[in-house]
Amino acid sequence: KQIPMAENGDTHDNYQRSNSFKDSDKYVRTRSGTYVRRDSDSYSRKDSSMPEFRSALKSRLQKSKDELPQGLMREVLETYKPNLLTRRRRLIEDFVRDLMLNNDHIHVMEQQMRDAIKMGLKKENHENASVKCFPTYVKELPNGKEQGKFLSLDLGGTNFRVIFMELTKDKEFMMDSKIYAIPHSVMIGPGVELFDHIANCLANFVTERDIQEETLPLGFTFSFPLQQEGLNKATLVKWTKGFNCAGVEGEDVVVLLQEALERRGDVKIEVCAILNDTTGCLMSCAWRDNRCRIGLI
Repeated sequence: KQIPMAENGDTHDNYQRSNSFKDSDKYVRTRSGTYVRRDSDSYSRKDSSMPEFRSALKSRLQKSKDELPQGLMREVLETYKPNLLTRRRRLIEDFVRDLMLNNDHIHVMEQQMRDAIKMGLKKENHENASVKCFPTYVKELPNGKEQGKFLSLDLGGTNFRVIFMELTKDKEFMMDSKIYAIPHSVMIGPGVELFDHIANCLANFVTERDIQEETLPLGFTFSFPLQQEGLNKATLVKWTKGFNCAGVEGEDVVVLLQEALERRGDVKIEVCAILNDTTGCLMSCAWRDNRCRIGLI
């Protein structure tokens, strides 16, 4: 069916669809071709970034200009340009000179990065490498013909995002998402409490969208150092980013999440893959463009 124009005047969703999403007329087709629900966090963020910031900054500058004195003094202030460097400024420039990057510095950093990656890829040096280069167990990239409904859980900071998506045979990408906060007490509390919190948010998400009776595969983006032993088997090496939940380091995080879901018993979610956010970026982009070979966060 034909989709009406979005409320904000966006005409990019005036597009024939062939999907099974409920209330598909509530989805807007973005410039990238992804269909995003109008009331989802993904769509609301689109209107709250740089343009609004620039507008606020422009207003602030105009306000400051309007508050300048009037007459001759205003003209002096607006045209004044110091010709001499003060002693304080020379001292500051001396201090920050070593922080200025030139091409030679960048070349040295590039070579050090290459050496660190090579060290991480060697089995005999891996333990002492600063760049670990853990295997992902993703054996091939998508070919763009994948279809179906999926859940995605992205955990990597004080918030995590749950995504419900559908890939169609016509290469449409429907997406609905919601961001949930993780209280600081949960970030440093028992690991069971963290995964129970995640499972509770997952259950609320699928219930709100009336898909709790569907058995949905879930991809778990877990942006912490992992030692993977398979596509859906990974042990947490060390907490970072302010997390310090007891009883998780050295444990299989897929098992911990699956157990938390089973304790609830009210949703049908199967964790089928765990991966780093960089790998997720690569897989997502490769589905759209088969020339993609690198994911970079």
